[in-house]
Amino acid sequence: ALALFLAQIGNPGPETVGNNLTNTTRRPSFSEVRNLFQSNAKPVNIYSTQIPATAVKQGAGLVNVFQALTANTIISPSELALNDTTRQERSYTIKVSNIGKKTAWYKITHRGAALATGAQPESDQLLSTPVYSSDYA
Repeated sequence: ALALFLAQIGNPGPETVGNNLTNTTRRPSFSEVRNLFQSNAKPVNIYSTQIPATAVKQGAGLVNVFQALTANTIISPSELALNDTTRQERSYTIKVSNIGKKTAWYKITHRGAALATGAQPESDQLLSTPVYSSDYA
């Protein structure tokens, strides 16, 4: 996917590296490419269910290369750790950069991922296969 992205933007000379983001001839940074792929990924469900797979299992989702190559906006950061017990922020800021030629409108929603349970209630025995539920994480 990264090779396709770089092939699509061409191979800019070293003198263009580090120029302004609006300069379309420069090579993007790794974090810019990661943000682009993550913010254009498609979430996946647990096999044969309508329950979204756990964040650990799917990450940002399936990479949609065509959508990433033709994206008009870049979202940064492309991931937020909202239930992270180490970093308990009261608010988060995201930046949406419009790199297209038209106005873009967004509606922000949340679709919770599945909760994976590794043991039955009232038991300390681990299950061979986790039990997934829609008690969203």
